[in-house]
Amino acid sequence: MSLSPESMAEDTLEYDPDSPYAKNQNELYRMLRQGASFSGNERHCCFLNLQNGRFATISAVSGFDFLDDGRGLALVDWDQDGDNDCWIANRTGPRLRLLRNDRDDQNHFLAVQLEGVHCNRDAVGARVDVVLRSSDPSRPPTTLCKSLHAGEGFMAQSTKCLLFGLGQNTDIAHVLIRWPNGTQEQVDGLVADRRYRIVEGTSTATEVTINTTSPLTAGTVTPGKSEPQIVARLTGPVPLPHVEYEGFDRVKHDLSPYHGSPVLLHLWASWCVPCLHELNEWSQNATSFNDINLRVIALSVDGLDPQHNTDSNDAESALQKIGFPFHGGIANAALLQR
Repeated sequence: MSLSPESMAEDTLEYDPDSPYAKNQNELYRMLRQGASFSGNERHCCFLNLQNGRFATISAVSGFDFLDDGRGLALVDWDQDGDNDCWIANRTGPRLRLLRNDRDDQNHFLAVQLEGVHCNRDAVGARVDVVLRSSDPSRPPTTLCKSLHAGEGFMAQSTKCLLFGLGQNTDIAHVLIRWPNGTQEQVDGLVADRRYRIVEGTSTATEVTINTTSPLTAGTVTPGKSEPQIVARLTGPVPLPHVEYEGFDRVKHDLSPYHGSPVLLHLWASWCVPCLHELNEWSQNATSFNDINLRVIALSVDGLDPQHNTDSNDAESALQKIGFPFHGGIANAALLQR
């Protein structure tokens, strides 16, 4: 909690506008004024537990690395096939995503639903240990542990059904429950690939029938009427590589003078009839381009196609013929490769 100063002396601390703190504060204010996002433009991440104290990112191969400005993540076995699926809430569109976990790896699971009697009814705070026997008698049993929470992450609530991934092991020795009030309870006789409901104090598990969800059928989407747009903004803009070209004056140019301004980079050829019609139309509407500060650079590819016997002189003559008011130049093979 912040406190107001008790004297003027406490409120007259020396302020250095050139200090790193002041510069960072000004940058923060600039972002606020521009409506910038403080957690956007960051791809979602997914990490794989290597079971050796390390994690590996599988964000791309898992299909998890969307550019959404994500906020909440909730886990639930939505299709009830024994593995957790993900619901993601975003600040940007789409506001809600369902990521189904459809790996067909033939692994096994155990699902446990708890109901408190002497503690809270949802058994929030309970801890469940699933003890698995080892196929090798010389090795100790494996214990899988999970706790039941009322909320996880930022403004998210995952399912209250505790889902344990058993891998290839289906030999369940017993389940040990530590209820929120401190009592412990052991339940035996559970079988893999089942869902059970356990009520506090009964020491028994009741199998829950799996209700498979109805298949989702895609509806008919009627495309809306397209509206002409001057600018199409990409969700994930790809930076343009360094572009260097030769002007008709045989001087090397690049795009550095246009940094921070929109640039229309057009590749054309003097033998391309649609290109000439397009350039002529742009020339007639040059005022519209200038009004929105859009720079146009027409780079000719004449001489790069062996099927057409043209060169840069033909391109320069074509632009002069239509009175092209924008900048023109010559593209080479290296530029096209970039």
